[in-house]
Amino acid sequence: MPKFSYITVFSIWIYFSSIFIPGNVYGNKYLVKNFSPDDYRAGIQNIAFAQNRNKTIFVANNLGILSYNGIEWNTHDRNTGKKKRSLAFDNNTNRLYVGSQQEFGYYDASWNFISLTELIPENGPDFDEVWDVYIDNSLVYFCTFSAIYVYDDKSIEVISIEGGFDRCFHTQGILYVQNRKGQIFKVDKMDVSEVSLTRKSNSITVGLIPWKGEEIQFYSSGEVFYPQNDPFVKELNEVLKGSYVNHILEISSSRIAISTQNAGLFLINKQTRTIDQITRQEGLGSNSCLRTFQDYEGNLWVGLQNGIALIDINSPISFIKDESYLDGSGYDLISTDYGTYFSTSSGIYFQKDNNSAATFITGTEGPAYDLTIIENKIY
Repeated sequence: MPKFSYITVFSIWIYFSSIFIPGNVYGNKYLVKNFSPDDYRAGIQNIAFAQNRNKTIFVANNLGILSYNGIEWNTHDRNTGKKKRSLAFDNNTNRLYVGSQQEFGYYDASWNFISLTELIPENGPDFDEVWDVYIDNSLVYFCTFSAIYVYDDKSIEVISIEGGFDRCFHTQGILYVQNRKGQIFKVDKMDVSEVSLTRKSNSITVGLIPWKGEEIQFYSSGEVFYPQNDPFVKELNEVLKGSYVNHILEISSSRIAISTQNAGLFLINKQTRTIDQITRQEGLGSNSCLRTFQDYEGNLWVGLQNGIALIDINSPISFIKDESYLDGSGYDLISTDYGTYFSTSSGIYFQKDNNSAATFITGTEGPAYDLTIIENKIY
């Protein structure tokens, strides 16, 4: 006898392409809302995000700074000729720190920009782009390829190493930097110390995520290294093969968001060992994802090469994909331990677990409104 795991009944008249089901699937199961350049009236490229206590979202756009209050978009400091690259909001001072091309500073509550570059010591190295801004222990770190400029609300000190920096990333309150030789360093205030890690020579590390007393190392090449032999990490390597990774974000103790240049967004759950990929096919506005940001509601904002995406990653409901080939209006469904039955205005369909498409059950032609289990049989 088949074992029935749960029953879910839908009595509203909607198409199956908009019906949601719970559960883990490889592919799309998230609600995605896209914002195009026409929506926010600025440039196509969006690199970084920040948020204040009022839950206003700020976006570093290639034509200025965007703000979104949940209803409307506004553009600030537009067409300065300097692309905005990085953001961080300080709730203690109500300042929005920003890094751009050959410039960094902050906006006050009235959107007045205060440049901080004049505080750089005379012997400080020149820089081109400020790719990251981090706030830690009342210090603001402006990260460039040539140096890190540390602002303490009064002055700026410079952190530099021979050959300069290749990448900076922030994990669990720790700022890491990598030099051109691939060595990883930890930054603590003004102190820089090398981290002893097994690493791939001359590979660009884009993230370190703690797991079981070790670190999972993510490389821009799509490769993943973990010192222990773990089948899930091996699977992750296979999934990311051929993808250029732009950014890693730890969104909880068990979940990771991976932004790629050519393969969309990957959501990794270390606890359930599941991998979800969201691409254009699943509703993402672009497969070129530059960076992700988690807001106070737990939603995920994605900066795209062309637009912005907002993904509800915590919703208990999920989409049934159009590729399921369910025809007609949906009325009811029953999920078993081997698949799901759907009743529609055209008849009854069955979708086997792990299959992307449902199959029509011959002999059920015509409207089927209700599915019921009686003594382990479906009526």
